[in-house]
Formats: sequence, C-alpha cells, structure tokens
Amino acid sequence: MKKILAIAIGVFCVNAWAAGPASDWTHVKTITGGNIYLNKKTMEQEGAYKKAWVMIEMTEPMVVNHKDNLVKSFMVLRAYDCEGKKEKFISQAGYAGSMGTGKEMLSDTATKDEWKAIVPGSSQEAIIKAVCAAK
Repeated sequence: MKKILAIAIGVFCVNAWAAGPASDWTHVKTITGGNIYLNKKTMEQEGAYKKAWVMIEMTEPMVVNHKDNLVKSFMVLRAYDCEGKKEKFISQAGYAGSMGTGKEMLSDTATKDEWKAIVPGSSQEAIIKAVCAAK
C-alpha cells in the first residue's frame, strides 16, 4: 500500500512540475479544434534525443473513453530524434480543465519502444522543429 501511494505521489509531482504555470508554455501551432504548446523549460537532452512535454489545448472538451470523460487539455511526453526526424510516445494525461488543470480524466504510458517518422507538413513537424531549435 505504501509503495502504491509513493508511486501515485511521484506521478502527481512530475505532472505538476511539467505543467508549470501557463506562462511556461510556448504556442507552437493552431490546429483544427485547438492549439499546441511546448514547455521549453522542462525539456531534457537524453543522449542524441530530446524529451519534451507538449500541451494540446482543445477549443471544446472532447469525449474520451466514455461520455462522462470530457477532456479539455492533454499533456504528452515524447522523445524527439532531431537528426532522424522521428518521435516516440512516452506518456500522456488528459485533464478536465484548460492547460493541464482540473481533474485527471485519463493517463497512458507507452508499452513499446516505437519510433515513428514525422510526416512533412504535420503538427508533429511543427513540434519537432520547435523542440530541435530550442536550446
């Protein structure tokens, strides 16, 4: 029981740290139904890759999993390969409120180590350009 509590507290603290104040988020791109932001202050270099938190802020809450799960914002942690133009999903959380606030409505962690190519002209291309340009 103590171990589960410690893990839960750790996850909460990491998400709270990554969310940071709204001023820590830099707008990357406007998409249909929302906006994408990058938190440059929490980026980490890990070998040849960069890890970065991305916020997807929906214009209107969207239903996720079932009708009672309305999510307004998603925080997503990904790794980026700037040279190879690839990305890898690590984890995400969906929140009822704007900019990672409110009740956590969902969370997900990668089950496999899978890199995906960035599609030219996509939202992901705008994100990887912002991540790789950041110091």
